[in-house]
Amino acid sequence: WAIYQKSMTGSDNGELLSRTGNNAYPWDWSQDGKFIAYSDYADKTHYDLWLLPLMGEHKPISYLQTRFNETHAQFSPDGRWMAYVSDESGQPQVYVQAIPANGERRTISTAGGDLPRWRQDGKELYYIAADQKLMAIQVKTGSAPSAPFESGPPQPLFIVEPLGGATPITSRYPYQPAVDGRRFLVNVHAGGEAASAPPITVLVNWEDGLKK
Repeated sequence: WAIYQKSMTGSDNGELLSRTGNNAYPWDWSQDGKFIAYSDYADKTHYDLWLLPLMGEHKPISYLQTRFNETHAQFSPDGRWMAYVSDESGQPQVYVQAIPANGERRTISTAGGDLPRWRQDGKELYYIAADQKLMAIQVKTGSAPSAPFESGPPQPLFIVEPLGGATPITSRYPYQPAVDGRRFLVNVHAGGEAASAPPITVLVNWEDGLKK
């Protein structure tokens, strides 16, 4: 797998940014345009988090490497914090850690969580809980470089339907908050819940069809 950058107009063939190791999944692009956060797989440490500089030689910088899976990294709007998912507790949970990683970390989800997203102003953080509820957390990061990360309790908003076709580790986001967090763009099954399950077709007397 390799990570490319391509014009939104489709007028170019794409610029190779980094030819990564095994199975790279880019998750987010910092608002200042300097880094892409992505996961890459290694046999001993599984999925790790890396930062890909978009200036200079594009040499990847290790952000977080453990024996667990770290995925779905999201830069805070001010670029000081990273929300991500790890399965170190035995199930996916959402964490927030400083950039660069210095050991200062906060557990965000309380009973399983995945697919975190920040509100544009950085005052709220969202994630999908284990029961598929979209959760919202009020956060405070402060403007000073040394300001700590503070967060409130998670509050449920609504149910987000799960999307099939991908493993949890590589699953993509089924929702996107508006800038102010008042509205959300979400993926839903066409036709509602009744259309979410494919119909079952039973063919009877199929042996007679073979004789013809």
